[in-house]
Amino acid sequence: MIDPQLTTAIRSAWSATTAGGDSEWSPANPSAGHCDVTALVVRSHLGGDLKLAQVFRNGVLSEHHYWNVLPDGTEHDLTADQFDGTETFGPETLLDVEFFETAGPMRPELVRRLERFTAAVDDGLASQPVV
Repeated sequence: MIDPQLTTAIRSAWSATTAGGDSEWSPANPSAGHCDVTALVVRSHLGGDLKLAQVFRNGVLSEHHYWNVLPDGTEHDLTADQFDGTETFGPETLLDVEFFETAGPMRPELVRRLERFTAAVDDGLASQPVV
């Protein structure tokens, strides 16, 4: 399970400046374009692996989607609400520790977004009362 304080901090950090460039981000759809950075931040806090699938709209590949597999094996997708149900998803690929050890560097654009997003999440966590 993901700590509610972490979930709140993540959701508060979603913004136009942390969304992927081709996303359909808007205040009405704040998780759009955030699956990659969200999944990476959850992984940095809780460990586990990621899953990846292609997303198709009207039969055309439109994007890739990432979500978490926590160390206990449960899957958690904090950005699933960005989809309206008309999409179809391709086969899932597990991105495990070995993948991250051998994948090479992340795209510079993703690194910049991840740094901004991580800082916003950390600020959100720091501003919450200790429970």
